[in-house]
Amino acid sequence: MFSKWNLCIYCLLASVRIILTILPQPGYIHPDEFFQSPEIVAGDILNYDTVRTWEWNSSCPIRNIVAPYLISGLPIYLLKYLKVTFLIDFISPYALLTLPRLLTCIFSFILDYSVWILCQRMKMNDKDTAACLLTTATAYAIIVFCRTFANFLEMIFFAWLIILATTPNTGCRSKTWLLTGMIVATAFFIRPTFLIFAFWPVISMLYYQAKKINLQSTIYGSMLMAIGGLCTATVLIIIDSWYYGMPDGNFVISPLCFILYNLDTSNLGHHGIHPRVTHGLVNMFLLFGPLAIVLYYQTLRDSIGYFLKTNKNDQHAQRDTSVRPFLIGCIYTSLLALSCFPHQEPRFILPIILPLLTLFGSHFFGSNCNSYKLFFWIVFNILGIIFFGFMHQGGIYPSMQYLHAHYSRSNCDGNSHSPSTNVIFFHTYMPPKFMLAQPRGDLVVNIYDLAGSDMDSMLKTFYSLASDDQNGQKRNLLVAPTTIPVSTHFKLVKSFFPHWSSEDPPSFLPLSTLIYDSFTFAGNQTSNSFSKLFNRTRTIFTQLKHELTLSLYEYTHSN
Repeated sequence: MFSKWNLCIYCLLASVRIILTILPQPGYIHPDEFFQSPEIVAGDILNYDTVRTWEWNSSCPIRNIVAPYLISGLPIYLLKYLKVTFLIDFISPYALLTLPRLLTCIFSFILDYSVWILCQRMKMNDKDTAACLLTTATAYAIIVFCRTFANFLEMIFFAWLIILATTPNTGCRSKTWLLTGMIVATAFFIRPTFLIFAFWPVISMLYYQAKKINLQSTIYGSMLMAIGGLCTATVLIIIDSWYYGMPDGNFVISPLCFILYNLDTSNLGHHGIHPRVTHGLVNMFLLFGPLAIVLYYQTLRDSIGYFLKTNKNDQHAQRDTSVRPFLIGCIYTSLLALSCFPHQEPRFILPIILPLLTLFGSHFFGSNCNSYKLFFWIVFNILGIIFFGFMHQGGIYPSMQYLHAHYSRSNCDGNSHSPSTNVIFFHTYMPPKFMLAQPRGDLVVNIYDLAGSDMDSMLKTFYSLASDDQNGQKRNLLVAPTTIPVSTHFKLVKSFFPHWSSEDPPSFLPLSTLIYDSFTFAGNQTSNSFSKLFNRTRTIFTQLKHELTLSLYEYTHSN
């Protein structure tokens, strides 16, 4: 067992993960977080006005319904149950956002447990085991991605599969094969790309069975795995078919629709085409940072050592050893296969974080650690939490919270005849409408998402709304990054800080000029000019805050 000191540090860091979840983190990583889970479930369970994106088209849906109901359905059902049964209304933008995230945060500790199990199977000493757990607890990719992404569930199922594949005497247990088939089938319906992650663990299990036991037992294990997978797939097909209503009398097989859609490269063009090296040279460093550096360095070192026969005394080679090459295989087979696809987002490779943490976690807190590595790891993850957890599109959640608090029917001083509101979101990610908690057919706040449209389209939309007789009594609001200049017809109502828009980033040239002038001024002045230097510094921070803000305006133009 590792020391009480390490245990206390780990518990403290685990508490930080929970606290950051319930704050909550306003950062908006990708629309899929909302529109593939709570947006759909809130519309179904609470009958709220929501957006059902093209992925949920009943004629050929590409998303399985089990995943969103698993991570968002339970918390939202709880909110409805409390309201209907006990007349306790906890429904709010905060609760709708935080409760599903809190459930995924609890699930995330499965990953921590998996790291600990794998360290035991690699026969690591207590210090390195504790180091891997501390590295896991401080990885921003886990802290920030404890959200309602299908990729998060894919990561958890991959962890379970790896644990099964490394279980001693795997070939002797029939239930292991059945469970493997069930895990692969379930995760395949959640994310069809899971077959890529499952390839190496399943092949390794079959190889072990054939080598250590016999071919007959391998065939028997394969049959059990197929039975477990087919039974699970059948249940999931029935659930999807019931949910989508069996269009044209046919069963719904959502992974098949997913595969057919992604085989058409013209469809992928709508989501972005990336170079094939994006995962390996960009996303690995963006998501895992120092872990990716150590992985590539160790791979290069091991490769050179293999050909030169100089790594016989390497401490990694001395560890129990079938687990380490197995984990390396899990990383590279997944990374190389996913790199064959033209659409590459960082979260697609999230599941490989488990083998990375197990193999290289000791480089940052354990026996292989030094002060430079530790400093680099801490700074990288703090920056990751700040940027993705709080800054990236970080104004959208508080803006929806503000709209719900000041413009929804339940907050209009009980006046059912108060004017409704049109809100146009411009140059932001798609706003999640479920946060407004508006029942269908009883809308007070109407959301218009103009995404990345040009300024002329935005102005035409406002002119159209203002000139429409039916909109004569409505307020017309604009939500846009402050980096986008607006006309004098728009009056500032509220600002939301911080908000980083990669599509409309801050203009750093004026800021750099201000900073340069301040340093020049400081070098040429006496101590009596301290107040002027302070004012210049304050101006810099004020300007920076202004650039990192999402603004809510009211359109005041009169005809």
